Amino acid sequence: MASQRERQRVRQLIAAEAVRLLSEGGLSAVDAARRKAAQRYGCADQRQWPEADEIAAAWAEHQRLFAVERPDHTNRLRRVAREVMGLFADLDPELAGAVATGIADAHTRVTLRLYAEAPEQVVFRLLDRRIPWQETERRLLFGAGRRGVRPAFRLQVDGAEVELVVLRPADRADPPRDPATGRPAQALGLGELVALLARDDPQRRSASGT
Repeated sequence: MASQRERQRVRQLIAAEAVRLLSEGGLSAVDAARRKAAQRYGCADQRQWPEADEIAAAWAEHQRLFAVERPDHTNRLRRVAREVMGLFADLDPELAGAVATGIADAHTRVTLRLYAEAPEQVVFRLLDRRIPWQETERRLLFGAGRRGVRPAFRLQVDGAEVELVVLRPADRADPPRDPATGRPAQALGLGELVALLARDDPQRRSASGT
């Protein structure tokens, strides 16, 4: 049986390899990169795979070491998310996906989850704001391996692609899962996102002298 140190080393290797794959091939498939990295190291036990936040930490370190004067895509997309979430504040919006975990480039999609009794609640809001959209759907993983399809809407906001995934109120008790680990996927509420952006605002840091 592998020791705790060995298991941790495998997690770090998988996270580093996933980051390498993402940096070379785009940032649209974090889960696919994690799976491919795990296959490279012969680790089939998903319990030993790194969590999304571990990959995000490895990504941030990679950017620190190898990127010079890189644009802050993550915070730009998080600001877009904050703007759209404000329009749907009554539907308990959550930021999920790569932008929530902090792994983003200029083309990463902003994924927002909304809770509504019917997708028409979202449609009427978009119509009222005269925001064009494309209707689609997302196949999600829930608890106990259950899979379900939920309606989604894609739109463009300030040059970013935004996807609104409409969940049912009952989904709050069983939120979408990380496909690799089966645990609830990371998501940020509007208050959490606002606090995070305030903390990372360079002008705020400059004014505070930190």
